[in-house]
Amino acid sequence: MTDDFYNRWLAQRRQELPPSTLPDEIMKRVGELEQHRQATRWLRLIQRVEHSRVSRWAVCGGALVVGSLPFLFLAYVARFVNF
Repeated sequence: MTDDFYNRWLAQRRQELPPSTLPDEIMKRVGELEQHRQATRWLRLIQRVEHSRVSRWAVCGGALVVGSLPFLFLAYVARFVNF
């Protein structure tokens, strides 16, 4: 009985045409999936940084270097300026 019901349902579904917006919906879902994967990568990276002392030190050191770049640039430029 279940097989008969399923076969009728399957035959009915095969006769129907897919909606014209189906490719757009599929591509939209693919784009959402890619955004979700990227967010998951960032989350995993943050979790690794939280759990590892060495990676925390590395992140802080990198932030210190990036933060000091403007001052290093100004010190370099100040050598060429006569007061």
